[in-house]
Amino acid sequence: MILKTKRGPLRFRDEGPRSSTALVFVHGLGADHRCFVKQLVHFRKKYRVIAFDLPNHGESFTFTNGMSYESVSDTVKELLDARGIERAVLCGLSMGGHLVQHFAFHHPEYVAGVVDVGSTPLHKPLPFRNYLKLRLFFASCRFIPKQILVKIIAGKDRGRTEKSQDYLINRIASRTAKRDMLKMLRMMLKTARKGIDEAIKTPLLIVHGENDQKWLIEKAQRWHEETPGSVYRSIPDAGHIANQDNARHFNHALEQWLETIEDRTKDEK
Repeated sequence: MILKTKRGPLRFRDEGPRSSTALVFVHGLGADHRCFVKQLVHFRKKYRVIAFDLPNHGESFTFTNGMSYESVSDTVKELLDARGIERAVLCGLSMGGHLVQHFAFHHPEYVAGVVDVGSTPLHKPLPFRNYLKLRLFFASCRFIPKQILVKIIAGKDRGRTEKSQDYLINRIASRTAKRDMLKMLRMMLKTARKGIDEAIKTPLLIVHGENDQKWLIEKAQRWHEETPGSVYRSIPDAGHIANQDNARHFNHALEQWLETIEDRTKDEK
């Protein structure tokens, strides 16, 4: 389906019982809504599931003045309002994890819970030394051929299985122009440096693949230890795209956590 937003057409899927808890899936850099196909098929039996192509991705519009977390948050809000969704559980992968944290901080009234997959806490700004190193690296990427840059972004830890590797490489290579990739990488870096003022205060599930990058895993573990009430899950036999690499374990972990969210909602009522 296509939603005509104030900035352009947004491609999305909205399936499952309308009266059920809404799950909104937000993909990462270079991907599209099909990144969560295994979750849409599994969870639409019981939940209302929504996935969409981020702006500058897939079949959605491209920001003429550049993409920012603020502008994407506005678009997510517009999508929820248009579909009549007052509260939802947001699940974000990698860059999508930062986006859902940003949205939850600025629009907490819409958020019943956050699932962060393979990302880092946005309320802890990137240290200046790391920021500088990454900024220099991204500047050098201008001289790297697109196909090599795609393989760097979709490195071996990004997808554990051949299928998820092919999905990510082909999706980025076919849909995302090199200049757009670099713009989004700089946007991610700028936001990671700026961060948000404080940690989000919604129920939180922190997930990563056990074969993801070591530094990401360590940050996820510390984030969980420092966040009372959060739940932490490591998905076996999975890389960065844990929901694709081992969908069975990922779906089970998400399902268990969602049940606790629903129980909490019933208690509050």
